[in-house]
Amino acid sequence: MTIFKTIIELVNIEGSIISLLKCEEDKIYFQAKSESKEIICPTTAHTVYLYLTQISLIQAFLMSESEPYIIIDNGNTTAHYLEFSAFSVPDVIANLTFGDTLFQLIPKDSRTQKSIPEIMALLPEVYDGLKITEIEDIELSDGNPNFFSDDAPISIVQLECQENNPYNFEYLKVKLLSGENYLLCRVSPFMLKLLFTGMTIKSFFMAQSNKEFYQITKNGVYKQYNSTGLQGMFENLWYGYYSYFNIPAEFISEQAIELLGYYERNIVLPGGYGQQPVEFEKEYPVEIQINRA
Repeated sequence: MTIFKTIIELVNIEGSIISLLKCEEDKIYFQAKSESKEIICPTTAHTVYLYLTQISLIQAFLMSESEPYIIIDNGNTTAHYLEFSAFSVPDVIANLTFGDTLFQLIPKDSRTQKSIPEIMALLPEVYDGLKITEIEDIELSDGNPNFFSDDAPISIVQLECQENNPYNFEYLKVKLLSGENYLLCRVSPFMLKLLFTGMTIKSFFMAQSNKEFYQITKNGVYKQYNSTGLQGMFENLWYGYYSYFNIPAEFISEQAIELLGYYERNIVLPGGYGQQPVEFEKEYPVEIQINRA
């Protein structure tokens, strides 16, 4: 059983509409209403900040498109890998209450009176230390398509190693300003679209801090998870404060928009479930308990 604790109710109208939860491992989740259902979505502190300042709830949920969502429907609780396509959003996300409304535009008497800094201060702190695992027998190959030129310090790559099989994730590979090291962050179609529409490289990495990262050095390849040390590397990324179309023209593709359309149409499996294991359960029952604050 997974036990969640309510961090804060962000929106309440005769009952909770949008809340932030955490589980025992201090992972962060959104909980929101979608018609008669409730949906729990894994997220990150940076995504929460983006929701509070500039993106919609639907966009915040779509940033977890390769993760399982927990859906509570008439007392039944199941985890779902939702079906996505280049042209549609799953109904349970499209129908989120206040899903298209920016947080600051929700009526004041319906949302928390805490300020953004006060809300962010309630979120679990980052573990202060590096948890590193060396990865052997690893191969990198070019992503398809690649949105960057061959001499750019940024590229899209596929990572193949024994621990990843049968997964087929792609990664954004970015050179660090100090030395010849690279940092790799997982890519998904919606996250890539955000990069094309104004999200910076640094924000791209920070928004996925609940996933694994890979660091390539001259001594080997290392997998690590979010930490204060890793966040320091985010400050050291080439063009870290640039979004895609702010990167120098010689490093990006003239056909970027066409390539993005191709990527969205072809990155998913035939069933439309995105980058997932070859065999995975699209829906399965889960046991959860939510302890209110």
